[in-house]
Amino acid sequence: MGEHAAEATDPVGTTPAPKTTPLLIYVPGLGASEENTADQVADSIRASLDPQRPGSFRLVDAAGVPSPSGLRVSKTIVDENDVEVLQLFQFDYAARLVPRSSGALPPVVPGAVRAVALTGQAILALAAAFRRPAKRWQTKVQLWLGVGACAVLAFGAVYAAVGLLAALGVTMPSWLKGFYDGGESPWISISSLGVVVTWAALRNRLLGVVGAIQASIWFVKNTDVIADSVSQALDQAIDGLRPSGWVGPVHLLGYSFGSLVLFETFFPRDGSLRDFAPPEEVASMVTVGCPLDMVRLFSPGYDDGRIARKDDLRWTNVFIEADVFASNLVNGDDKAEGAGDVSIGAVRPTSIRYTERGLSPLQIFTSGKVHAGYWGKDRASCFGELAPSFVAPAAPRA
Repeated sequence: MGEHAAEATDPVGTTPAPKTTPLLIYVPGLGASEENTADQVADSIRASLDPQRPGSFRLVDAAGVPSPSGLRVSKTIVDENDVEVLQLFQFDYAARLVPRSSGALPPVVPGAVRAVALTGQAILALAAAFRRPAKRWQTKVQLWLGVGACAVLAFGAVYAAVGLLAALGVTMPSWLKGFYDGGESPWISISSLGVVVTWAALRNRLLGVVGAIQASIWFVKNTDVIADSVSQALDQAIDGLRPSGWVGPVHLLGYSFGSLVLFETFFPRDGSLRDFAPPEEVASMVTVGCPLDMVRLFSPGYDDGRIARKDDLRWTNVFIEADVFASNLVNGDDKAEGAGDVSIGAVRPTSIRYTERGLSPLQIFTSGKVHAGYWGKDRASCFGELAPSFVAPAAPRA
């Protein structure tokens, strides 16, 4: 935490009692689901700890737990003696991801036309990315299939909507008449209706993906200093832990897009300003389903010219080979474990493969489900190897 952080006092002038419980700050992905929360992470970690000391751990509500601005208090894990072994917080950054609009105009919200434009750009970018080593060619084919399917559906929805108007006798501009003139109007109306219905059924899911892609592009390009703003907010939150009384080790867990937030914060790009000293109390960083290889595929210089703010940071990366959005940080190989080809300063991540599930011929169409499969309610999780490193060691028995 920042060296300048002063000890806060309560209204009667006393400093908070130091709390040595280890902390885990969860940085979520962009999706809004029950699994993508610090509460569910807490339950999955508790379940992963139980095989070591069966029945010894439980969750309690953290009512009245002090926290700095920017962090939302989650659950506390306690042992059989009611000793706190891990306190969880959640860092919420969504409000900082949208660029400021000009004047009174709202920010652009992706729709069908915007979806067509973004998927078209993605197809062109992916064609150039085929020569880059961040992903193997089988995964690139899967990405092309997925982007192509989105482009066809989005373009079809626009074409079908206009075609339906033409079939109903609405006058078309002269440059569109060649597409819709002739005796095919009944067929256009039928096919248009089918595509419109399909679009309506998949619209929210497709536009959710497009919105996530749009937010990721803004973040990677640092549009309107979005990346710097999110990183600064996380810095401020970590820096505020000591005045709130927390003095124990801090662990960071980033899932999906949240992994990019951690990467941007601890390995800033050249020229980024940091108002806070390196957070020395941060003991480890874990990234799960991290899309860094995907970013390196489309933006090959993204990890160049960065500095490590903490040279002894322990970085563990968890991936599933069948998750085409995840990374093992090894060029040209999406299933190897161990040290990767990405290193910043003296920090080199160690990748751990979770499950043996490999890539199938049409993996892209189920990869969203795989991407959400690292943990969940009443399910196994990837925390088996990680959980013991988060919690306080057990007190010796009498």
